[in-house]
Amino acid sequence: MAEDVELLLTLYDGREMKAITENYVVSWSKEGLARDIDQLHNLRVLFTDLGSRDLAKDKVYLVCYVIRVGGMEAKDTDHRRSSVAQTNQKIKNTENMRRPFGVAAMDITSYINGKLEGDSDHHHFIPFVQCCEKESLDGTLRRILSQKETNIQKNSNGNSGSFAGGQGLWTSLKLLGGDPKQVRDENPHLVLGNVAIARKMGFPEVILPGDVRNDLYLTLISGEFNKGSKSTDKNVEVTVKVCNEFGVPIPGVITLGGGALLIDEYHSVIYYHEDKPRWCETFKIAVPIEEFKQAHLKFTFKHRSSNEAKDKSEKPFALSYVKLMQRNGTTLQDIQHELLVYKLDQKKYEETDISYLKLPSTRGELVELNVEKKPTLGA
Repeated sequence: MAEDVELLLTLYDGREMKAITENYVVSWSKEGLARDIDQLHNLRVLFTDLGSRDLAKDKVYLVCYVIRVGGMEAKDTDHRRSSVAQTNQKIKNTENMRRPFGVAAMDITSYINGKLEGDSDHHHFIPFVQCCEKESLDGTLRRILSQKETNIQKNSNGNSGSFAGGQGLWTSLKLLGGDPKQVRDENPHLVLGNVAIARKMGFPEVILPGDVRNDLYLTLISGEFNKGSKSTDKNVEVTVKVCNEFGVPIPGVITLGGGALLIDEYHSVIYYHEDKPRWCETFKIAVPIEEFKQAHLKFTFKHRSSNEAKDKSEKPFALSYVKLMQRNGTTLQDIQHELLVYKLDQKKYEETDISYLKLPSTRGELVELNVEKKPTLGA
């Protein structure tokens, strides 16, 4: 690929259509190497905490989402040159966009339930199915899973039009029994040193002594936006920050998943000219207990332009927020929340303004308050 790529691998329940585990993250450079030193020649992950109910599921897939990190338009690799052809040396700011590329999915049910014995020396090729125009990564995955297994096998040579030119993922897998220490002791050749851990999103059936978890998994599902003064729909990027009661971002409390570094803010995938983006992106938030009580999630929505000069001057056009603790002293419920989106005056927008905290944050709160007039942010 002519640009950097993020690979997000997860175990996925094909019946409930949702991820079982957090993502294992590989940042793959355009030079064809893992960016993280720990991952060089060690691209392994241990998906942990799987219990008897997980192993008894009747459709489990290993899913890999492929996200291109670069400009709005994909660059072509020029194989005739020793280096990637750069169309414009000045492009910098617009090269950090996360754009959808494709999805790979392999049915691993037989390995999970023990009907087939996994082998670390047996490699499987899983082709990448490229996202069609206007199709989300989640939509591409659903399209793959709806195809018959025979079709997936038949097209695995990459000749089909929707497959990404023979590109794919080589992987091997093995089911290991026992707790993490036991697994390491019994399989030292597999579970080497800094092997990444990707945990189940939820508690294991048996909670081991000393296993303390304080993880919040957030899934950005979808949004609806109007084009405003623009002639076409926006290219919407969502930025998520965890802020304290003074609106100050809490650094280093967000991660894309196992094998990924902690980051200060999350940036969503950007869909081109899409007024109803469907992201279905999950990431992890680990806020220290002492800061959790006063913290809130701040979502800002920004149009990303493929024009460098225009993109630099773009400010957020809307904002949403939600507190991690509810008014009754309990944590945010594990349900789908419909957040209110407040339009911002881009000329007056200040990052430090926290007047939004006085406004209702969800549709439910708005109904509770029985507000007749729609609340507005600022002037």
